[in-house]
Amino acid sequence: MSGNSKLSRSFLLAICNSTMIKRSAAGETAAERLRLCGCGYVDFALHWPQHFLIMFDLPSKGRSRDDIAGKNAFQTLLGSIIESQKEGALPEGDPHPLALMAWSVVHGIAKLAISGNLPYTSRQVLDFTQYASEAFVSGMGNLNWPGKFNGKSDRTGRTKLRGG
Repeated sequence: MSGNSKLSRSFLLAICNSTMIKRSAAGETAAERLRLCGCGYVDFALHWPQHFLIMFDLPSKGRSRDDIAGKNAFQTLLGSIIESQKEGALPEGDPHPLALMAWSVVHGIAKLAISGNLPYTSRQVLDFTQYASEAFVSGMGNLNWPGKFNGKSDRTGRTKLRGG
């Protein structure tokens, strides 16, 4: 990846992060801020679909592991998860798997929306994102969180838990 592509990706990630932060600021609770953070992510994708594709569809082997803008954006999400845990809206424990799940939900919605695979207008996509985010928080809030994931699968394809 050329230096210009790295700069562009970093710049776009910083703008996306700013959108997430601005959107989440309107929330009164940590769980609301988490849901709004996800809406900010999808809103960025809807407004700038080509930019969103540049951020994520370039081969990862060309990306720097020291991508500060990417880490900052993930830290915004992780901070929302941790605050939601402190508030009691999400289960205690390692916040990283929860952040990856939340990101997966909104990233999937964003990719489906910008590729024309959701039967919704942009406004409806944001409403859908809000409902999906609410389902994530309410569903995870009721989950008995078993522990940390080690990222390895057994022969059945199930992810093993650390210590389990």
